[in-house]
Amino acid sequence: MMSIHDNIKVLLLQCIRMQRSLTEGPQASTSKVRKLIPTYGALDPRALSFNKKMGEKIKKITRELDAIAKRRLDLPLREGVGGVSFGMEERLQTTSSVVESRIHGRDADKEKIVELMLSNEATGGDRVSVFSIVGMGGIGKTTLAQIIYNDCRVENRFEKRAWVCVSDDFDVVGITKKILESFTQSQCESKNLELLQEKLKNEMKEKRFFLVLDDVWNENLNHWDVLQAPFYVGAQGSVVLVTTRNENVASIMRTRPSYQLGHLTDEECWLLFSQQAFKNLNSDACQNLESIGRKIAKKCKGLPLARCFAYCSIFPKDYVFEKEKLVLLWMAEGFLDGSKRGETIEEFGSMCFDNLLSSKEVSHCLLSTLRCLRVLSLSHYDIEELPHSIKNLKHLRYLDLSHTSIITLPESITTLFNLQTLMLSECRYLVDLPTKMGRLINLRHLKIDGTKLERMPMEMSRMKNLRTLTTFVVGKHTGSRVGELRDLSHLSGTLTIFKLQNVMDARDAFESNMKGKECLDKLELNWEDDNAIAGDSHDAASVLEKLQPHSNLKELSIGCYYGAKFPSWLGEPSFINMVSLQLFNCKNCASLPPLGQLRSLQNLSIVKNDVLQKVGQEFYGNGPSSFKPFGSLQTLVFEEISEWEEWDCFGVEGGEFPHLNELRIESCPKLKGDLPKHLPVLTSLVILECGQLVCQLPEAPSIQKLNLKECDEVVLSTCLQ
Repeated sequence: MMSIHDNIKVLLLQCIRMQRSLTEGPQASTSKVRKLIPTYGALDPRALSFNKKMGEKIKKITRELDAIAKRRLDLPLREGVGGVSFGMEERLQTTSSVVESRIHGRDADKEKIVELMLSNEATGGDRVSVFSIVGMGGIGKTTLAQIIYNDCRVENRFEKRAWVCVSDDFDVVGITKKILESFTQSQCESKNLELLQEKLKNEMKEKRFFLVLDDVWNENLNHWDVLQAPFYVGAQGSVVLVTTRNENVASIMRTRPSYQLGHLTDEECWLLFSQQAFKNLNSDACQNLESIGRKIAKKCKGLPLARCFAYCSIFPKDYVFEKEKLVLLWMAEGFLDGSKRGETIEEFGSMCFDNLLSSKEVSHCLLSTLRCLRVLSLSHYDIEELPHSIKNLKHLRYLDLSHTSIITLPESITTLFNLQTLMLSECRYLVDLPTKMGRLINLRHLKIDGTKLERMPMEMSRMKNLRTLTTFVVGKHTGSRVGELRDLSHLSGTLTIFKLQNVMDARDAFESNMKGKECLDKLELNWEDDNAIAGDSHDAASVLEKLQPHSNLKELSIGCYYGAKFPSWLGEPSFINMVSLQLFNCKNCASLPPLGQLRSLQNLSIVKNDVLQKVGQEFYGNGPSSFKPFGSLQTLVFEEISEWEEWDCFGVEGGEFPHLNELRIESCPKLKGDLPKHLPVLTSLVILECGQLVCQLPEAPSIQKLNLKECDEVVLSTCLQ
């Protein structure tokens, strides 16, 4: 009988074959992207046959799955997360036994902790004091706890001692049972927590006890409170010693200040390394290899095989490693360079693999610490969704999903209250953000440029710590209107606002408080193309008037604006930092604002306008007698201004564009009048598709590039002098 896996595989293969047979015929689609199982025409007999066969196979698979689910209920199985990596046995439980002659470099740590435990000042007179040893995996927490447990002063001080290896599963019943068995040195069959705790109280009552809880991962305060309830019947001065990799665990268990276990010194690491690496070699061989061994030990920084070990953490938790493949990956990363013992790099890598496997530490070590992860980047990975379990990464500060195929984000992401940076740039299929994004009040950087968002989530105004918001898509409903920007006063960098046609009331635009966002460098204001209807022109003009930015702004772009006039603030001399301005498809504006007054303006682009007929004196603005408009302008572009007929030049001495380097006029078919007469530093002049332009070109002694097309009447002599 075929397995479910085999059935599914066959089903998929038949789908692919059917797809090919239907799409490679004369009616084949030209689309480059097709669904795996397309919807075929009802009249195609092949499609009908295919659908029937596939339906039967899917029903068969469903029946098999139902049968498996029913059998599971008849067995004493517990739901979990798959098998152990490498197909190895369950991780070995730690015990209190230790060979102290093999321990190096922890004497000072032991003395400090033992002195703290036995000190009345440290315990503060409490019945039970909880101490913790905190450090990364493999650094020696368990070993340190073992030598403390077996210290003669500890043996003499405490009437009862117990050692329990807790590990991943913080099962209160199971742990209580282990503590009781360790105290009584006898097995207990009961699984009743009430009964177990009563027995434990009888063992602890008025006795000073020492309990080690090794390798604790629990961050659930309630679980800890239930477990420790019987402890307080013990005599004053009782001690619980916890080992953990997570400072939060120590905090939840309300320990004394945790003891942060550091790395071994190079010398201590060497002693440990040599003890393992050279135990079967004679003294001469050891001397020959000592210099190499010391270098290896030094690179491990107190954690032998540290780099190879850490690399395993990038794989999924239950990933079954292929030894040869993993060694090749280590080689590619350069982890195995420097092997000089006569074997190949591959052999050296194989030895590293075997050592990691025999240590039984790979299975759950660094993979489980993802719960403490602060930075996660999946940028450029071919993923379409995030699992809801992302909510478990409570400490996550930085999440990069840019350039992925993700469509939506799970709502559970809004529980990551520590998140500071969320990168979604160029997620070209992303259409929506979680509705409760406003809960991420610590978010400082949200990059959503290059997405297909249709609206913003509700209550963006709560995210008052935002420094970066690349895009804001205006919605029509309360909670996603442009006024939600009002309290985001720290925004900096670039902000692009889309769908301003959805602003129903200019007061909402005023509420956005754009004038108060003094840290913004670049602002892009966009309406949707061809969206204007009768009566909307006045509304659009009122909205743009109320969106006045702060005078610190450096770059401004206004796109697809269908108002009949530009706002009064555009061109005000107070915008002393404005260096770039683009007016794109502002097709209903019959005149230009006084942009010549922007004394720092370097780049000006005016593209697409259906009604502008004259660029007159208003374009240059007003000023004192010494005023030279566009004093800093370097690039000037006019494109697709279909009705433009006349350019009225300012005519000041020395020219109205003293620093203009590039002038481009394209697709202005009715332009007839003069051009500026003197452009002293112009290097590039491009005039395209201006068929009625009859004039002399400017005096441009620095000209380097001249491109004239469909401008046969233009006189070249002046420009070339």
